[in-house]
Amino acid sequence: MAGAIYNREFDVVICGGGVSGCTAAIAAARSGASVLVIAQNGYLGGSLTACGVGPMMTFHAGEKQVIRGIMQELVDALKARGWSSGHVADTKQYTSTITPFSAEGLKLILDEKLRQAGCEVLFHTFLGHVNVEDGAICSITVCNKDGLHELSGRVFVDATGDGDLAAWSGETMTKGTPGGRSCPADDHERQILRRRHGAAQKLRSGAPRALFPAGAAHGAVPGHGTGRSGGL
Repeated sequence: MAGAIYNREFDVVICGGGVSGCTAAIAAARSGASVLVIAQNGYLGGSLTACGVGPMMTFHAGEKQVIRGIMQELVDALKARGWSSGHVADTKQYTSTITPFSAEGLKLILDEKLRQAGCEVLFHTFLGHVNVEDGAICSITVCNKDGLHELSGRVFVDATGDGDLAAWSGETMTKGTPGGRSCPADDHERQILRRRHGAAQKLRSGAPRALFPAGAAHGAVPGHGTGRSGGL
């Protein structure tokens, strides 16, 4: 079976078994293309199933649902099996709606959807090298328990999440803004670290000693079990 995969030329080879790679694979296969997905884990779903990233957000812009298609199919399938409550309003108002889901359930749903569409999947497989001829990707080299193998395709899709396929093919990559600033996530992490450092400095200097409201020292977590609201 593995040998047959390595010896074929696929219409579409997708690097990355996350949700974006899976939806691209399903769409291509339903259009009649032969599809191969390269997934580094032993299951599909990427960060949603491997890193505890959840809930999904957001399918809506205000009250209007703007993301449908295959992604909505996945949510509907999760709801039908009791693995998601569907789209619910975000009570914290960070975004329009959130979509809680079972990571284990999503693994199964994605596996079923790709199999039903006729996609092939190589699990535990990493992109190792990109072979370029005349400015176009002609094949990739992958690494897994079978060793190093070259895979050919007519179209290659980068769903790695890090732009590995594009970067290794020689495409220009930019980190941060044109002015050299880091991405917002990096800035946010630095702000958190600065706040923690400031709190630690205050503790070392002896003031203030109480970082929590009265009662927290006796085991009461603010806002939980005390009948009143509070927060850290």
